Amino acid sequence: MTIGILSLVHAARAATLFTLLIACSTSEDGNPAPLPSDFPPHSHTDHPANRLIDESSPYLQLHAHNPVDWYPWGPEAFEKAKAEGKPIFLSVGYSTCFWCHVMERKVFSNVEIAALMNEWFVNIKVDREERPDVDVLYMMATQRITGQGGWPNSVFLTQDRKPFFAGTYFPPEDDSRIGRPGFPTLLRAIHDAWENKRDEVERQADQLTEMIQQGFAETPGHTVHLDRRSVDEAVAVLARRYDPVDGGFGPAPKFPPDMAFALLEATTEAGQPLPDMVDHTLRSMASGGIHDHLEGGFHRYATDRQWRVPHFEKMLYNQALFARAYLHAYKTSGDTLFRTTAEGILRFVARTLTTPSGAFTSALDAQTDGREGVYYIWTKDEIHDVLGSNTEAFLRNYGLAPLTGEEGSVLYRKAGSTDRMQNALQLLASERRKRPSLFLDDKIIAGWNGLMIDAFAEAYAILGDSTYRTSAERAADFVLTSMKKADGGLYRIHRGGHSKGDAYQEDYAFLTRGLLSLFRATGKRRHLEEAERLTAEMNDRFLNQNGGYAFGPPSEHLIVRITTANEGAVPSGNSQAVHNLLDLAELTGKDTYADQARRTLEAFSRQLTEYPGSMNHLTAALARYTDTRRTEYPPQASAPQPALSSPLSPVTVLSPDTIAVDVGTQTQLTFFIECAEGWHINAHVPSMAALTPTTLSLSSNQVLTVSTIHYPKPKSVLFAFADTTLDVYDGRVSITADVTVSRTESTRQDDPVLLARIDYQACDDTRCLAPESIEKTILLRMRKPEEH
Repeated sequence: MTIGILSLVHAARAATLFTLLIACSTSEDGNPAPLPSDFPPHSHTDHPANRLIDESSPYLQLHAHNPVDWYPWGPEAFEKAKAEGKPIFLSVGYSTCFWCHVMERKVFSNVEIAALMNEWFVNIKVDREERPDVDVLYMMATQRITGQGGWPNSVFLTQDRKPFFAGTYFPPEDDSRIGRPGFPTLLRAIHDAWENKRDEVERQADQLTEMIQQGFAETPGHTVHLDRRSVDEAVAVLARRYDPVDGGFGPAPKFPPDMAFALLEATTEAGQPLPDMVDHTLRSMASGGIHDHLEGGFHRYATDRQWRVPHFEKMLYNQALFARAYLHAYKTSGDTLFRTTAEGILRFVARTLTTPSGAFTSALDAQTDGREGVYYIWTKDEIHDVLGSNTEAFLRNYGLAPLTGEEGSVLYRKAGSTDRMQNALQLLASERRKRPSLFLDDKIIAGWNGLMIDAFAEAYAILGDSTYRTSAERAADFVLTSMKKADGGLYRIHRGGHSKGDAYQEDYAFLTRGLLSLFRATGKRRHLEEAERLTAEMNDRFLNQNGGYAFGPPSEHLIVRITTANEGAVPSGNSQAVHNLLDLAELTGKDTYADQARRTLEAFSRQLTEYPGSMNHLTAALARYTDTRRTEYPPQASAPQPALSSPLSPVTVLSPDTIAVDVGTQTQLTFFIECAEGWHINAHVPSMAALTPTTLSLSSNQVLTVSTIHYPKPKSVLFAFADTTLDVYDGRVSITADVTVSRTESTRQDDPVLLARIDYQACDDTRCLAPESIEKTILLRMRKPEEH
């Protein structure tokens, strides 16, 4: 008997049946179901190619030999729907979504199901990473109908693209265990409703579309008063959701809380250690199975509370955000766990997700021959075959978390483990690389590259390894050349030597973020100039009249032009824009940037006030703004407006804020001096008496012995104003001090504070600036013997 469509909607709301089997969900509800025992390892390829064969998206090409008469999103499909009077079936997914593959093989490769789809519907397939605007728009429809969302996203539309029914994964047959209809049953119900209850369907489509349009419409001009209380309330929400046992926020499944980290970091005073919520969560994630202990990098999220059993796809944006979080944790604490975790992420990206041209690819799949995670899992016997007599020692430090439905377990590091077993890990990694390789989605996404450029630039600034600088600059050069349009804008996608698709506002914002980090790390003004140019392009293309930015360019095929600051796995484009604008205000001294940051915050003031904790990255920007202005937000008319920091000095000094030291053991401290392009400083031993040498001096509130200070070898350069060559330093200069801290009974029992003073004089080819001194205070955290 045919099921009425509205009954299905009611059942979906009552039983949340649309998310019980989702493995690629963005929600924090529901767990993946076991894989069917008859799951085919490969989709059919004996069918003639459909229209998707000409698409560049790897995800769409995976469906190119389905018997479904697929169309890409575009006017051809919409015109066919109107001409034939058919509704549209829209399927949205991405190449590394495991349950998208399940539906492709079990449903879209089924000839009988495809026949129903082709007879009754115009079928459109979308790669959400190529068309995030379509994805965001119709994901709201799914969330409105079912209360949750995930991928594959399955949405039924009227001929004018208004959604009237939606779900996520549907099996090929009815599943009575959970009351989930099979896809053929659903197709018949939708067809019956379309033919016999059209008025009811269109009324529901109109109501749902109106809700979506209200949710995504350009924000109103009036604002709600914002002050620091909005920030404090958002932090309080995080504190209530915090898991004090295993870290993270909320129950399983657990998604890495990157935006929460951003807010907590923004509300931590400079020089202070990270909040326990951040420190504990980062340690738990680094120990869990969500972290690949053998080849580095992180999986997308964990299905359990303890971060042990992940969904195994590795996304570029995750690596970028995690690397940055661990780098900042290392900078604050000096703990080598954070450093080695960050370095492992960066090695993975450099080895696996970097193209020969230097750009970064988007993702690594989770499955091998239709089975999720088998590349990563182990049995005890397999470990013994590799490690032999060292197996028991290894398993005292590393545990195995069983993976549901598979013979094998996920490797995680046990709590309290001190022996990292590096040799054993390397042996296991070498053995694992013999397994069948995973599918690489090799498309290059402009915005995601911006996030990874930011991470590599931060790594160079904090760790001083020039290979990180090279990685960041090569990727930036690629995007700014191969993905730059003739009109100065950006393309979203590059693959196979070709760029396509207008970039979205987030692409401009994320790439600007990377360029600003590169500028701070290298001092090269071209990075700052390009960041300013991209910001101007972003304003021209996306800035709304009442403040805030539209998600994408105007499109006649979308039912609303989206404006949102909602965040998911990555920051929202609006929140990133505010952070960029604040950075630009600080770096250039131009108040116009701070004014635009204020206007964007005002555009979302109601959401920030009424829903604290829902926009953590934007709230972090609000925290930065209120800290910068030192006054209530919005500023009162009578309140003074202090200027932001002055325009840049050509010299930047970089040093750690905290470093762990052992009592009585010699420790090396490294300081970096970054000279902007075209500038230099004098060598430690100056060539002329009138020139100020570059020197480092150290003092401490504890017993400190400085053995040696190592200065780099200078360059000999002949300048136009001199008769002989002068010894100078330029570019990045590293000065290393060998120090030993001792503690006696008469010494104070608090951690020692080191005061470092660097004297220098900056010059270019024609002039020298006045000599300067910069002082840096560094906390030397005394490490206890058991911490070794």
